[in-house]
Amino acid sequence: MASYSYDLSRDDFESTKLGVKGLTDSRVKFIPDIFYHSDVSVINLNEFDTVTTIPTVDLAEPHHNVVRKIWDASSSLGAFQIVNHNIPKSHIDGIIQGIKNFHELHPNDKMWWYGRDSSLNYDKGVYFYSNIDLFYSRAVSWQDMIQIRLSPLPVSIPDVCKNEVTQWSAETRQIAERLMGYLSEGLGLPDNKLKGDGYLGRGGLLGYYYPYCPEAVKTFAEAEHSDPGVITILVHDEDAAFQVKNGRKWLYANTRPGALLIIIGDLLQIISNGQYKSGEHRVLANGHKQARSSVAVVYSSGYPENIYGPLPELVSATNPALYRAFRFSDYTNKFFRSETACKVMANYYQI
Repeated sequence: MASYSYDLSRDDFESTKLGVKGLTDSRVKFIPDIFYHSDVSVINLNEFDTVTTIPTVDLAEPHHNVVRKIWDASSSLGAFQIVNHNIPKSHIDGIIQGIKNFHELHPNDKMWWYGRDSSLNYDKGVYFYSNIDLFYSRAVSWQDMIQIRLSPLPVSIPDVCKNEVTQWSAETRQIAERLMGYLSEGLGLPDNKLKGDGYLGRGGLLGYYYPYCPEAVKTFAEAEHSDPGVITILVHDEDAAFQVKNGRKWLYANTRPGALLIIIGDLLQIISNGQYKSGEHRVLANGHKQARSSVAVVYSSGYPENIYGPLPELVSATNPALYRAFRFSDYTNKFFRSETACKVMANYYQI
């Protein structure tokens, strides 16, 4: 069992290849200094929105109702939940449990997968690590992650979750295509405008694991941020403590059983010229003995050399472009070299 000191460096933490579960398994009583988030100390009940709920979109409703409700949620909160999406709840439970099973493998079985996808190099396609921005963030969060490329699927996927990941990849891509059609119509564009590999060609599964934290009030499981892609499809277990920002307050994303949480990303905010808003969200650290998990699938462009910016159809003399155009490979490289934060990409390209 590894031993840790309070002044553990990021390099030393990375070299263990054990993630934060290694810290939990070693029964640390205090978190190392690199995990201390100074802004956690100001969290209090006045910061929580206990009245508002995540908007629900029933995909079985008439088409025009679905388009309107998705527009309303995406242009304000940047997040909503969908029901009647035709993915069985057993599949949702299965992918969450499959990811949890991976993280609870013996350390020797997980270490082979340890590494970082820091650019567009997707040769391996599966990476296990802790904190995507470990070397760029002001403070480290109490979480581990397995990242799996979905398009195309890697040749090798851990056996404990391979079937679940393969199934989830196909099901979420269908949902993403459908949602992008609704989102396109909400902008007054043809329903096929935002479909295809130009917007959904790069899918990445992020399987999070939030083990017990001995000082949960001093850190986050995931600090507040927005996602870099166009949309994220997310599921979590009942106790994930997942929150979405609503104005200056945070509301719990208590989704209905079997619902999928949809989060608008920075890339869609840019493409829509600000009509859609990327959803800001965070996960509170886990102070309970039972580990928590969530699974996100982030979709974005499959064409690194494509140029993106506000869609020309949404720009005019009275509605000028709010963002600069960019090559997608530059966008991606910038993201992987930045601290994960709220609207970091949208703000970077804002005019």
